[in-house]
Amino acid sequence: MKYLYEYRSTSVRKGAPILLPKEEFQGLSGFISMFGFTEDAAKYIQDTGATRGIGKLFELYADTLKLDFDDAPDAEKRALGWLKENGINHKLYRTGNRGHHIHIDIEPMEMRGLAAFFSSVVASLFPGADIKIYKPTGIIRLPGTYHAKTGGKMELVEEYKGSVMNLLSYRRKIPVPIARNHEPVDKEQLDYWLTRDLNRSVGKGDRNTHIFSLASTAQKLNLDYNLAVELISNWNQAYCSPPVRGGEMMATIRSAYK
Repeated sequence: MKYLYEYRSTSVRKGAPILLPKEEFQGLSGFISMFGFTEDAAKYIQDTGATRGIGKLFELYADTLKLDFDDAPDAEKRALGWLKENGINHKLYRTGNRGHHIHIDIEPMEMRGLAAFFSSVVASLFPGADIKIYKPTGIIRLPGTYHAKTGGKMELVEEYKGSVMNLLSYRRKIPVPIARNHEPVDKEQLDYWLTRDLNRSVGKGDRNTHIFSLASTAQKLNLDYNLAVELISNWNQAYCSPPVRGGEMMATIRSAYK
């Protein structure tokens, strides 16, 4: 299957989405979508002229995990050390501004909820990386692009040759006792629930119940409270109609974390 990616010459889309196969991005400057689109997803985008809601309707594709460490140089050093220690293929790029991006070769993945899965894995393996970039419609700068604020060029700093990373192998299977049916459930199951529920649309009558469920699962996964708030806030804006007010959402999350 040939996967298509959105191309933008600037960070803000102008007109209908432009979809291209990855090989046609060679030599282009601008931005590429974080995830590839299947044939069905691409047809939907071309028919509707939009990408909104694409993550809940279709599976997404990725063969590269991209990390952004603009504001966390120490976290970036730890990530690079871990990748070299584990012999994993990666490239380090200077963004043209104050930080770096790391591109990691991964075993190709096609799944629904891929953006939320990336957020979960990156938060666990590479604390300090920006997880806000993992949205179904997210974009990231292409190498060779000049930064609008500094005029600096995104360019390769170093490349490490190793093996391809299998993200699924980093799902730890640790039994976690929870109240659901009074049976132990391992972390992989909890991670699946969180990924699934972060990609589920909810209407007005079920919003707070769903937020409580998300926060409870995050708490059982031992996710940091602030990370849970960030994940749920992103879900609230993308999938909740209408979004829950900030104070009300925070109160529900706090209740689940007590």
